[in-house]
Amino acid sequence: MRLVLQRMIEKAGMEVVATAADGAEAIEKAVRTQPDVITLDVEMPGMDGLQALDELTRHTGAGVLMVSSLTHTGAQITLEALERGAFDYIPKSNGLDERFERELIRKIRLAHAFARTQGKAVPPAQPEEGEAPSFHLPPVHFRQDPVREVVLIGSSTGGPRALSRIIPNLPADFPLGILIAQHMPPTFTRAMAERLNRESKLHVKEAENGEPIRPGQVYVAPGGQQMTVLKQRFGEPPIIHIRQSNPANEIFAPSVDVMMLSAAKVYAGPCLGVILTGMGSDGRRGMKAIKEGGGIALVQDRYSCVVAGMVRACLDAGVADAEVPLARLPDLISQIVGGTLWASRS
Repeated sequence: MRLVLQRMIEKAGMEVVATAADGAEAIEKAVRTQPDVITLDVEMPGMDGLQALDELTRHTGAGVLMVSSLTHTGAQITLEALERGAFDYIPKSNGLDERFERELIRKIRLAHAFARTQGKAVPPAQPEEGEAPSFHLPPVHFRQDPVREVVLIGSSTGGPRALSRIIPNLPADFPLGILIAQHMPPTFTRAMAERLNRESKLHVKEAENGEPIRPGQVYVAPGGQQMTVLKQRFGEPPIIHIRQSNPANEIFAPSVDVMMLSAAKVYAGPCLGVILTGMGSDGRRGMKAIKEGGGIALVQDRYSCVVAGMVRACLDAGVADAEVPLARLPDLISQIVGGTLWASRS
C-alpha cells in the first residue's frame, strides 16, 4: 500500500520525503523531516491512527490526510480523526484505481495549500478568546414571520467537523425538519449520522426512502445516492425520496444542489439554506432557488472553512444573505426558524 501511494504521489511531481511502517516510525520521521502533508492509514500495527494523529498534529504543521477502509469501523475512526484535527480523508477503493489516484492527488494539494495558509491542520472551531464574531454581509434585519418549512444544509471537505458544531447545539424543541447533504461515500454517512445522534438533542439518522419529513428530525443523505423531496397529498408532510445518482450529470452523490432544488420546488413557504465548508460550487444553484422562493441563504464564513470553495461560489453569485462565523450558526439558525431574526442584504 505504501509503495503504491508513493508511486502515485511521485508520478504527480511531488516528493515523498519518508515512508513508515507504523505510527511510531511515522512520528519519528515526521518530526525529523517536517513534511507538508502526511497520509496516515486509519488502521496500523502497534500505535493506531488516532494516537499517531494526535502526536503528528502536536509536533508538525502538516496537513494530515487519513486513508480509510470502507467499513463501518473505518468510517467511525475516520470521523473521530476529523474531529481531532485531520484535514480530510480518502477512502480506499478496490484496486486503488485511477479515480482513487486523482482524488488522492487533489486532496494532497488541498491539504498542502491549507497547511501553508493556516500554519496548522485545522482552523479553530470557535472564535478566539475576546474575538467578537460578526456578519460579513450586513445589515441584519428583524422580522416576525419565521421560516416555517425546512432547513437544508450542504457541506463537503471539513463538513463533518462543522456539522458537529451545529447540530448538537440546536435545541430539543427545534420546530423544523433538517436535511443534510454531505459529500461522503456509503457507510460514512451512516456513521456520521450515528455520531451526531449520540451528541445531539435532536434525532439524527441516515435518511430512508419514503419517510416523511418531521419537525425536530435530522435526515442525512445516504452516501453515493441522491436525496430529494417529494410532495404528498394536501395536509400530509413531504417525504424523502432516495434514488441512484446519474454520473453523467451529477458529479456529487449526494448533491447539495439536487437536494435544495427539489425542496425549493415542493415547499410553498420559505426554506432556510446553509452552505458550509467544502470544495467546488455544489449548492450555488440550490441556494439561488431558495432565495427566489422567498427563503433565507446563509454561508459559513470563509475564515472558519477548511476549504471555502462552496461558500465563495455562493458569495460570488450573490445568493448569500449573510456570511456567518461557525460558532454563531446554531443560535442564528434557531432565531431564524423562531421568527426573531432574518439576515438579509436587502
